[in-house]
Amino acid sequence: MEEQTRNVPFWSLFSRVARTGFPDEELLSVYRDYGVVKREGRDDNNNRLGAEISRYQLVKPGDLVFNKMKAWQGSLGVSEFRGIVSPAYFVYAPRHEANSRYLNYVLRSGPYIDLYAANSKGIRPAQWDLQPERLDQVRVPLPRLQNQRAIADYLDHETAEIDAMSADLDEMESLLTERRSAVLTSTISRLSVKWPTPKLGTLVQMISGSGFPHRLQGQEGKELPFYKVGSLSMTGSDGTIVDDRNSISREDAATLRAHVIPDGSVLLAKIGAALLLGRFVRNAKPCCIDNNMLALIPTPEIEAKFLEHALSMVDINVLERSGPVPTLDLGGLRQHRVPLPPLEEQHRIVDEIARETSEIDAMLADITELRDLLAERRAVVIAAAVTGQIDIPAAEETIHD
Repeated sequence: MEEQTRNVPFWSLFSRVARTGFPDEELLSVYRDYGVVKREGRDDNNNRLGAEISRYQLVKPGDLVFNKMKAWQGSLGVSEFRGIVSPAYFVYAPRHEANSRYLNYVLRSGPYIDLYAANSKGIRPAQWDLQPERLDQVRVPLPRLQNQRAIADYLDHETAEIDAMSADLDEMESLLTERRSAVLTSTISRLSVKWPTPKLGTLVQMISGSGFPHRLQGQEGKELPFYKVGSLSMTGSDGTIVDDRNSISREDAATLRAHVIPDGSVLLAKIGAALLLGRFVRNAKPCCIDNNMLALIPTPEIEAKFLEHALSMVDINVLERSGPVPTLDLGGLRQHRVPLPPLEEQHRIVDEIARETSEIDAMLADITELRDLLAERRAVVIAAAVTGQIDIPAAEETIHD
């Protein structure tokens, strides 16, 4: 197969297009993990539509779409759908007769994502921009058409099996999370009839986050972590945030008039789809947060971990303001009542919950590790197949008289 493979420049496979003026077409988006997808029905896309929808670009099946600022993360794909995408994206029409599934695997594989990073420019990763003139010169392996189909079929089969295993892990994680929540609910519920339940607003100071300019994003090693909504899903074994992708100096924080949130506060989303996840997470060290987040700084009357457990019972849907984007009703949150035993009892309850959930937490940690291994395995299989490290025989084509 190696002898029959040509390495052709990207420009010979795709040419950039900009088809605008199709405001009634279906909205599409580009994801790092999925490629090009339909936007409708997704709850994980908080990007607002531009005012000039007529400027959105038409995408046809077989077109290649890049999120030019996130190509280095893998946000690209060959589309199976017709629709429109943001004018900030690059859209390339095919000028080839190759197999689109094969090209999708190749161009989304690890080695090529590394190439996009090498062909992007910017002060820091958050501002990297793919350089199309350099992309045009990237070489793409192009075996015979029947080999392309064989590779795509092989990868369809292999990735489907890996994705099925990952879905099983997701289901197991969901069941364990429900079980963990039931432990918290049963423990905390017993308290509400035994102890006073003051309003949350009397037990915490609520601090909203600040805007986080692009010029400051991607900095490492500064005095203060700067958490964004995505940080809420990045927690360590003790349940505190471990995201270190962004940091800020105290001087810059002062310039932005950003509050420095003390350690032991409880953080949550106040706007967007992440709000509906209902995650309440503590910070282990002083930090700053962006303007889509809210910090609850506990008074001396309530212990932070106990507060986090108590808030896990909050029905976020009840505290959601109606509107096009989910928004937290801060007034309603202040009025929410929290059971308040003495501090000594709070510590005892926290220890009791830790004992009862330790086994569940260990299994959840194992699931996270297994999911990471599956993702790594998926990337390795794709890279090996498209670079010829795996010999995948092609079925002989039938010749009809």
